[in-house]
Amino acid sequence: SAPKVVENVQLFSNPDPVSEEEKELLQRVVGTMLRLVPCTACRYCCDACPQHLDIPKLIALYNEASFERSFTLGFTLRAMGEEELPAACLACGACKELCPQEIDIPDVMAKFAEIAPTLPGMAPPAPRPA
Repeated sequence: SAPKVVENVQLFSNPDPVSEEEKELLQRVVGTMLRLVPCTACRYCCDACPQHLDIPKLIALYNEASFERSFTLGFTLRAMGEEELPAACLACGACKELCPQEIDIPDVMAKFAEIAPTLPGMAPPAPRPA
């Protein structure tokens, strides 16, 4: 259809079709994505973990915390046992040796353990008045 072709030509003829506000938003999104840990959930690291941590799950949760600090993330962590949380990591490095992505897993676990208590939903619910 001719009107569509004209619209497409006009759109793509503009050398800078993105507004300054849109550029700022794109920069924020890209910046956040660059901080995400590139785990492929291959689970090679899990076999070596003396704490039997579900490392891919924890990395996925860490990535979620890096991208958006939602209440559901805090509730998910609160539902997990202490032995399942990133603070249970011994930083032995056995997982790191097996990671094909060369992720510094102990470092990620330490960072996650540090920010986890600050996530929304991590504080226990306030007691109800009697």
